[in-house]
Formats: sequence, C-alpha cells, structure tokens
Amino acid sequence: GFVIAAESYSGLEDEEWVGALDQAITYVFLLEFLVKVGACGVRPWAYFLLSTRPPIVVDWWNTLDAFVVIGAFIDIPGVEILRVFKLIRILRLVRALPALRSFVANMVESLNSLFYVFMLLFL
Repeated sequence: GFVIAAESYSGLEDEEWVGALDQAITYVFLLEFLVKVGACGVRPWAYFLLSTRPPIVVDWWNTLDAFVVIGAFIDIPGVEILRVFKLIRILRLVRALPALRSFVANMVESLNSLFYVFMLLFL
C-alpha cells in the first residue's frame, strides 16, 4: 500500500528508491507464492482449491494472490490495480483472530451511528 501511495504522490514518482522498494516487495510476494505452491508437492493445482474432492471449491484468495504476483511481472497497463487488492488479504485475519473480529464488528456497528452524526453536521 505504501509503495502505491508513494508512486502516486507527485514528489516521489521519480525517486529510485520507490521503484527498488516496489521490486523488492514484488519478489517477496513471488517467493511467498512459490513456497506455497511448492508446499502442495506433486499437486500444485491444489494451491488454488479448498477441496480437491467433489464438490470442488476454489480458494479465491489464493487465486487473487496468483494474479497479483503474475500481473506484477507482465507489463500490461492497468495491471497495477491488482496490487491494491492484495491489501484485502488483511480481512482474512478477521476470521482467524477473535479479538480482531470483535473490533471489526464494533466498528461496523458504529457506522450506523456515525451516519447520523454526519447528517447533523451537514444541517
């Protein structure tokens, strides 16, 4: 997220360190992807599936990760937007961490009240 913000900031688009940091992060994601696929052993397609028995269920998070990593190495205009979706992976943590789940639930519940506060501010 930081690199995307730095690239769009008018004072940093020509800085060399931003491009170097972007490439370093891309290679870290590539390494993560290769390790995960390699962990599947002789069935690398299992990385993209939650279940290999019928009904076959696709793991869309891993599929998105693969598109982001592959898209980083393909020079197609507009493919950079896929990297923003990588930030969505943080939402996966909500399922794994009960404390974070509680925090997010409270934030969502407060949005309704916040809407009314904004309405009062604009009167």
